[in-house]
Amino acid sequence: MTKILNIRVGVFATLILSVLISCSQTLFTSNKDYQKFDLRIIDSKKDSVLFKPYSDSWRVLKRLDGSKNYEGTKYPRTVSPEGYDNYKSKFKNNTSNLWTILHPHIMNGSVTVYSGFNPKDPYMKDHGRLHYPITPKDSDEQSFFSDSIYKESLSNYLGQFGPRPDVPFSNMYGQDSVGTDGNKVYPPRGYYWYTDKDITRYYLREAVLLKKNGEVKKRIIESIAPVKDMSRRDKNPDYKELFWLDFDELKPILDTTYYLDHDGNVESYLDYFEKRKFKTDSLIEDGKSIQ
Repeated sequence: MTKILNIRVGVFATLILSVLISCSQTLFTSNKDYQKFDLRIIDSKKDSVLFKPYSDSWRVLKRLDGSKNYEGTKYPRTVSPEGYDNYKSKFKNNTSNLWTILHPHIMNGSVTVYSGFNPKDPYMKDHGRLHYPITPKDSDEQSFFSDSIYKESLSNYLGQFGPRPDVPFSNMYGQDSVGTDGNKVYPPRGYYWYTDKDITRYYLREAVLLKKNGEVKKRIIESIAPVKDMSRRDKNPDYKELFWLDFDELKPILDTTYYLDHDGNVESYLDYFEKRKFKTDSLIEDGKSIQ
């Protein structure tokens, strides 16, 4: 009797297992799409739409505080709030290239900037996953010019600081100027803004939807990063990924700004991306494609 019962239990368990396997196979086959992630490069040497023509508006950044460059350094002084209206007027409705379009939106805080690495561990790269936002301190009203903390953080992504001056300020007697703490007072470090001529690449992070047979069904752009060419003459190519931007957040901007395509037709920048009119290569780093 016990043997018969064990057989029946075994048969019943086998039937249950078969049903579960059948159900799992049905669920598996009903999900026809798979997803992976890919990083792509748009290079100005292969596709110039996002990069040219260059704009004269960038000259205003060096004159925002009305000062000249410090002697002995090629870096202009860090920008101050004075002259911000001049900056806005120069960049307003300027659609010369993508960097010129996006820059004022970054400065006024209407577009979120995401660090390309973990601020606590620079070796931990984000690859466009948008995990590390750099945001104004309080509200949407805060901007580069009204939030000193945001300004300080963002300055490291929008340009680079020059070397610290070696010569301190002089007082009225021609002596080195000394502060209340007893230390010599030096001029502030200069600052170099990354202009449209510096941006030579964009990285794209894409979600790639695949069919079961591996065929690409659809590519969806998730984020985009401006890239500065840091190469020197007679040196190997070197590029600096500045930061990442959420592509969905950029869509309203891209949908209302336009360019002339190679045939002379007016197209929105959003169509340029969504209709995939750009030329890209896979991003390779340390000998491997990043997924």
